[in-house]
Amino acid sequence: MKKDGTQTTHNGFAWNKTLTWLPPILVAVITFLVYLPSLKNGFVNWDDPLYVYENLHIQSLDFRFVKWCFTAVVASLWHPLTLISLSSDYAIWGLNPWGYHLTNIIFHSFNTLLVFILAKRLIEYGKVERNNKNTLIAAAVTSLLFGVHPIHVESVAWISERKDVLSAFFFLLTLISYIKYVSMADSKRSRFYILSIMLFIFALLSKPMVVTLPIILLILDYYPCRRLTVGEESRNAKSVIYEKIPFFALSLLTAGITIWAHHSSGDLPTLEKIPLGVRILSAMRGYIFYLSKMIMPLDLAPLYPYPANGNVFPFEHIGFSALLLIITYYAFRYAKRGNPFTAAWLYYLITLVPVIGIVQVGAQAAADRYTYLPSLGPFLITGASIGYLFEYLKTRYRIIIIIILLSALAALSSMTTKQIGIWRDSLTLWSHEIKLLPDTEPVVYCNLGLAYYDQGRLDEAIQAYMTALRLKP
Repeated sequence: MKKDGTQTTHNGFAWNKTLTWLPPILVAVITFLVYLPSLKNGFVNWDDPLYVYENLHIQSLDFRFVKWCFTAVVASLWHPLTLISLSSDYAIWGLNPWGYHLTNIIFHSFNTLLVFILAKRLIEYGKVERNNKNTLIAAAVTSLLFGVHPIHVESVAWISERKDVLSAFFFLLTLISYIKYVSMADSKRSRFYILSIMLFIFALLSKPMVVTLPIILLILDYYPCRRLTVGEESRNAKSVIYEKIPFFALSLLTAGITIWAHHSSGDLPTLEKIPLGVRILSAMRGYIFYLSKMIMPLDLAPLYPYPANGNVFPFEHIGFSALLLIITYYAFRYAKRGNPFTAAWLYYLITLVPVIGIVQVGAQAAADRYTYLPSLGPFLITGASIGYLFEYLKTRYRIIIIIILLSALAALSSMTTKQIGIWRDSLTLWSHEIKLLPDTEPVVYCNLGLAYYDQGRLDEAIQAYMTALRLKP
């Protein structure tokens, strides 16, 4: 074989391609290893009976089952693809929780890999001059935060939240496909537009929370794609908006079905029970509450209940609301420049809208699982900021940042492992909830009583049920 220039170039290309894929794969592997302890967990008596071990429908993966999936409402939601996914698990694992947890971990690990790819492409697209090394650092930090942060344990370690990791998988693929469509100029770009629509359909069929995706695409058009401008008339604004019509149509259809599903399940509290003013204050508090849990993930609870009788704490809610308005003000102040912080903050605000509490569903004021996709905004800001610092700081300061980053990621991984243990079984889960929030919702004590009953501990079961009656006679 001749050692000519062509051969050398080919080998160099292959080696560079391998190096490009090595960091995201490494991040996915780290995430998988951190979540391995959840394989020891079992089912919990919160939605898992509805989805898996008391759901006879998933035990036959045939045409009748598929028909049922597209007409059934489970846990107040219409999400047929999630049910098909769980049925596929049953066909392989039966009622062994090990297999269901394994599937959740695999999806979360793939999602972490996709976050790396997405973050890298977004940062590269937004830069005028590309520094590959710093971009890789920014993407790695973003994806590691997404992968090992304890606030995502609920979405991964709870079998019933298959809908979170599954819908996120297709959501992230949709964004990556859309960026590919925008970045291409030839006739083949239409393939990625069609692919984006198809992936979005799969995301909607997994969990309706992703209905905000059309607005997210418009945010990407603002930054980093710069197809839309603020305060100026854009030549291609109409075409950019028109191409979102199929996405908006799908979102509206899914939103309508979801509202019907919640209403038919009696899961929508009336305005008399939770007034609109309380909902708005609680929603504004929620945005800062979730941010605080991302910065300091302590006392993570399965259920954050509404204050008793709909009462709010004025100082806390008003303080959180003021902070939210201040951050939003500064985000929009520099919007005309095509600001990445503005885009990331808008992403965070918009993706939380379906679950922030204006349209209240259930008794919870907040839930860790609601942050699974929205957290990508703050994590991306963090990753990009660290990448920016690496670009301008001297070597000795970079070493300090690396030490701090490794320490923070090790601490987050340790907290995640501990949080995974809380989801080991029903008794552990609800005991943890009551330890954090003794005056929580009555359903918590009912579930705790059921867990005691299943273990034959009848006196403790009766005590838990009596507490539930005391909270809500």
